[in-house]
Amino acid sequence: MRQRFVIFSGIFLIMALSNAIVPVLPDLGETSTHHGAIFSAYFLGALLMVFPAGIFSDRLGRTHFIRAGLLLTCAGSALILASVIPAVVIAGRLVEGIGAGLFLPVALSWANSGEMHEKMSGFFFASLNIGLVAGLVISGYLAVMTQYHLAGLVVLLALGIIVLLVSLTRKAVFNDTVPKSQAPARVVSVILDYKWLFIFSLVAIGATGAVTTLYPEFSGEDPFFVSVEIGMMNISTAITVLWISRMKLEPIPVMQASALGMAVAVLISFVTPVGLALMGAVAGAVMISQTAFLARTGHPQGLMMGLFSLFSYGGMSLIPFIAGVTADLAGFAAAFILVALLCAVMILTVQRCMCRLPVTV
Repeated sequence: MRQRFVIFSGIFLIMALSNAIVPVLPDLGETSTHHGAIFSAYFLGALLMVFPAGIFSDRLGRTHFIRAGLLLTCAGSALILASVIPAVVIAGRLVEGIGAGLFLPVALSWANSGEMHEKMSGFFFASLNIGLVAGLVISGYLAVMTQYHLAGLVVLLALGIIVLLVSLTRKAVFNDTVPKSQAPARVVSVILDYKWLFIFSLVAIGATGAVTTLYPEFSGEDPFFVSVEIGMMNISTAITVLWISRMKLEPIPVMQASALGMAVAVLISFVTPVGLALMGAVAGAVMISQTAFLARTGHPQGLMMGLFSLFSYGGMSLIPFIAGVTADLAGFAAAFILVALLCAVMILTVQRCMCRLPVTV
């Protein structure tokens, strides 16, 4: 029971802290490029850590990675509170991202390893997305009510420290390791086998980050209303993952439909916030279909969730930055259209996916 608390409350708070700066991004930088850099620094940090954390947790156990992830997340948030100078904020976001990169693939491998992996993964992604909503709403609301733009970050950091302390107790131990005989012979061959699935993660998940980054300045609304509108995306994701995790769907057709759905949703979000909710639902379908498929491959889940997280965070690092630069150079309409086109291309590439079950290792 203590393990589930650490996993689900941990991912909730890590994601809440990651989103706490989104409603107040205009206060932390002067241009869309600055905003994109601050937002993307988090995902760059995670990008650097998710793959090695996944692989080494298969060999060394999960406990130290989970504790280190919580510790660095709290440290990065504290650094952001220390100064609002853009360079310091970017550094704090980078440290937060490194913490998330240590925690997320290891915690997800725990959720995705048992017989009830679809259900546990559903709870994991629901906690993740509810955390994202909480970060937006708490930060936006407290920024308006207190006139201090980082008040939400202070509250969430205090809760994160509590979860960190719980993770240090003796009952919160995750030292599951994989026998050497199950380790994949060649990581490169695994990536090649599932490359189209991972590339789709990069684009589809990155698209949600791009729209999240653009929306505060694009909408011109106050932080609370922005947090509510973006929060619709995460609420719909949480609902979708809980629903789909109880269904037995073929993953490749789901991804094909999701590619089209994401492209349409990005364009709709340029016109109305309803598109944000649609994007969230599509993202939920992507997450559950891909992790359910990867759970059945026969490979250690630390490795597979590390790769899944690597490409997802790669998208969240790359696509929002590209969208921010495009918005500065050519306007918001061009940025939304570019992201939609990238998603549309995935309709063709996903059809080429030659993912195999089972895999010979």
